[in-house]
Amino acid sequence: MKRHHAGEDLTDAIADAPHGPEVFERLKMIGPAAAVASAKKINERPAIVFKALAYANLFFMVVILFCVAYWNWGPPLMFLLKRG
Repeated sequence: MKRHHAGEDLTDAIADAPHGPEVFERLKMIGPAAAVASAKKINERPAIVFKALAYANLFFMVVILFCVAYWNWGPPLMFLLKRG
C-alpha cells in the first residue's frame, strides 16, 4: 500500500496491520539483516572464550591480591616454619 519506506522501524505499525508478524517468517532475509542473523551464530564461541578468560583473569587477580595482603599484614612465614 506504499505506506512504509525501507529502513523504517515498523514495530509499532504491526499492531495496525491487517496481518500479524507471521507474515515476515515467509520472507527471505537479504542484505545486512541476513548477515547479522548468520553472524550471531558464528560469534557465540568467541564470546564464551572471552567470558572464560575474563573469569580466569578475575581469579588470578584475587589470588595476587591475597598474596600481597598476606605479605603486608599476615604473620611472618618463619613463624610457620619454626613450628613444625
